[in-house]
Amino acid sequence: MKILVAEDNPVVAELLNKILTKDGHGVVLAENGKKAWELFQEQGFRMVILDWMMPEIDGITLCNKIRAEKLSHYVYIILQSTRDQLPDTLAGFKAGVDDYIFKPYHPEEIRARIRSGLRIIELEQKVLEEKNEILKKHKELEESYMDTIRLLSSLIEMLNPVLGEYMKHVGRLSREIAEALCLEKELADHIEIAGLFHDIGLLGLPEPMLSKDEIEMDKTELGLYTQHPLIASLSFEVVKRLSGVSGIILSHHENFDGTGFPNGLKESQIPIGARIVAAVSDYCKIIHTWPAGIEEIKKRAADNFGREITKHCDSNDPDTLNKQIAKKALEIGSNSKYDAKVVDKLLTKITEKTETGESRTWVAIKDLKEGMTLAKELCLKDGRHLLSNGVVLNAASIGSIQKLKDFNVLDDRIFVTYGKLSV
Repeated sequence: MKILVAEDNPVVAELLNKILTKDGHGVVLAENGKKAWELFQEQGFRMVILDWMMPEIDGITLCNKIRAEKLSHYVYIILQSTRDQLPDTLAGFKAGVDDYIFKPYHPEEIRARIRSGLRIIELEQKVLEEKNEILKKHKELEESYMDTIRLLSSLIEMLNPVLGEYMKHVGRLSREIAEALCLEKELADHIEIAGLFHDIGLLGLPEPMLSKDEIEMDKTELGLYTQHPLIASLSFEVVKRLSGVSGIILSHHENFDGTGFPNGLKESQIPIGARIVAAVSDYCKIIHTWPAGIEEIKKRAADNFGREITKHCDSNDPDTLNKQIAKKALEIGSNSKYDAKVVDKLLTKITEKTETGESRTWVAIKDLKEGMTLAKELCLKDGRHLLSNGVVLNAASIGSIQKLKDFNVLDDRIFVTYGKLSV
């Protein structure tokens, strides 16, 4: 144990140095309180022995300064003194002194006091280690919990690949926006989950209806559509831990100006998670569910946002055109349909990822590496869904894919992404 000894009497200081060094401790000597304080701040001792009466700064004042520090560990303080009256002793304990040594003392007494302090320090260390182990286990459980949630999302994708892939993208991107807004981890988890499942209330509706925008729906379809946030939120409301997710899902169709549904909330009345999912889901819906033909895209854009939008979005590549329109739609809806600060973060994130770029290529299954990301969903030869677009491959998933390849139920190569996913 490294021990700081603050003692202005050189004879006493040397005596303490010999005793403690002989017992295997490292000793740092300070000839006055000011020097002791400087050394303490520089080296971070766990145990200090202070003389009450010292030049510059006395022992009680130094003790108060140590206790005022916001430290990650406990400091055991022993005070040396000739003042053994009760008022003096109480003053020391009030300042945070752990133990006293009254001069003159026997070497064995100082050893006993040190051993007592070491027991306290060792106990704290053991408690800290156990706390860290609990935190580690808790983190593992949280990661397992989120992995299970993401697995459920993949099962939805098996039922409806288009809807499932779209919602998975919403979940992933919503979390990134939550983190960009510096929201707490638990809230970011809830926002990701809400993004992953915000449209499960649409499952079971006629397939053609799922590909329509609101303006294309008839009165009956619109009535069914406006019920889906309530249906989806009820699915999570019954699970205590996911009650926060329920509120986000319920409000993800509320507009910032109060014109949305189901409750006509506006501005800060709308949970921040719902404001994030609203903007992200509309962006992702365009790039995932809109048609692949240039003219069809332009017509749909004009119907939803006016013909003026096509003047600003003129790419001849369908994917690029859909992304241009999706970005422009966010700008048009900023501060009316969407929260402007959410739109700002989302557009920044989209720009960052576009500038970062990515490399997509076909890779032989035998050459797969950890960290590669599926650039399209992975299906068995008979068409059954296996893994979703956006899944990051790890050692276990690569091993399973290679085993399936040995059974000749997978093609030889899969399409993967190097670098960040495109948004």
